[in-house]
Amino acid sequence: MPESSYDCLVIGSGPGGYVAAIRAAQLGMNTAVVEKDAVGGRCLNYACIPAKAVLRVADVLSEIREAGEFGIKVSAPEIDYRGVVARRRKVVSTLTGGVSGLFKKNGITLIEGSGVARRRRPGRGGRSDRSAPRRSCWRPAQSSGRSRAPNSGVG
Repeated sequence: MPESSYDCLVIGSGPGGYVAAIRAAQLGMNTAVVEKDAVGGRCLNYACIPAKAVLRVADVLSEIREAGEFGIKVSAPEIDYRGVVARRRKVVSTLTGGVSGLFKKNGITLIEGSGVARRRRPGRGGRSDRSAPRRSCWRPAQSSGRSRAPNSGVG
């Protein structure tokens, strides 16, 4: 007998996972998301979004350096690296908080742990050993992404 039963169980809370979970909940399904790390997945917490936040700083720096072309005199800009890191963290925190808020608003259960989809057997949430809690669902969705790009040589 499973510990918990859901209409839709999504493995991974990255951009694909949280969108799928929210839509499933909006369609009236009892929905849960299994996430082994922070809400929002790798893209939101470590890769895409933090990189874009830092790239935005570089864009602003470039604009300031080109201000003379527009008749604006600006002294040489200095980069405050601690400020850049603080801004990056604030952007990530704001967006992860938004995803968490959408989970709460839509009644989505967040399960901390890893998940494995098994054919004709309940999905697993929690640790990968046999003592992990089992969850069953009618519509599993795996959106756990990739750990590395194919043939890239980058891990």
